[in-house]
Amino acid sequence: MKKLIFAGVGALALIGAMRPTAAADIPISPYRAAPAVMIFSWTGFYIGAHAGGGWARKDMTAVPFTLAGATIAAAPVAIDLSGWLAGGQIGVNYQEGAWVFGACAGHDRGPAGDRFRSPPALRQGRRRLGERQI
Repeated sequence: MKKLIFAGVGALALIGAMRPTAAADIPISPYRAAPAVMIFSWTGFYIGAHAGGGWARKDMTAVPFTLAGATIAAAPVAIDLSGWLAGGQIGVNYQEGAWVFGACAGHDRGPAGDRFRSPPALRQGRRRLGERQI
């Protein structure tokens, strides 16, 4: 009888050990993530302001050189610039899917806007009201 009980316990243990391997054959449904929910949109109206300032100082000293027996040295030059700039902007955007359409306008003014300009060679063809073209 002991042999029969021992064989029965052994058979149950063998069946119990084999069962997890059968679970590997069970088909499982693939994981599907929930669709992304858009919580942000560029659609809307905006208005803003900006202000700032700038300053610059440049000291230029040329290296003297000799030309036809004469030593030529340019006079040292110091440039001091400073000023402020202020303005605002306004606009509207509309988002359709991954595309954003919009319009905006802005204006700024201040003495820095006139002093910190690009060199004349870079602004060919641009003209301000009341200003002759350079």
